[in-house]
Amino acid sequence: MKNLFKEKTLIESGTQEYATVNLETFYKYVEAGRVVPYEFNRGLFGIDENRAQQIANNFNPQSLGCVTVCQLPGGDYMLLDFHHRTASIKKIVILRKEYWDTIKCRCLGINIVPYEDRLLVYKQLNAQKGHSGMQTASNQELAIGDLVSKLLKEAGYQWGDITDSRIQTWGD
Repeated sequence: MKNLFKEKTLIESGTQEYATVNLETFYKYVEAGRVVPYEFNRGLFGIDENRAQQIANNFNPQSLGCVTVCQLPGGDYMLLDFHHRTASIKKIVILRKEYWDTIKCRCLGINIVPYEDRLLVYKQLNAQKGHSGMQTASNQELAIGDLVSKLLKEAGYQWGDITDSRIQTWGD
């Protein structure tokens, strides 16, 4: 499978690669399913649509930052960061078409980390950036998520059995 960002790679440093694409290309990759969200981003809580809309309403392409992804074994990419900004870009394309036409050519940095480092990088990027303890705890791939998963299993539950409201009352 073709490496989407390889032909755009600027620097290879050890095992990390850096690339640039324009916003339109990034959006096309997302829409085609070639760049996918991390399944357990924010544990069971997922994207906050209000936050994504707020970012879309106040979008500043100069403060985009860099997307961090890992390449999946099949050649596609998984977001490790940038989930809300990706959701906001989707909203801009649909709801602010004229604005999209003015920013879609802006460059976006891509930080490509090795697949085997994805959980460590995800945890480092997101544990300090507004993810609550419960969001981190309910991520079944992180160490604490493994512990919570084990406790749920011992109690006869699975991740999908527990609703957000029930999780939020733990420890009360």
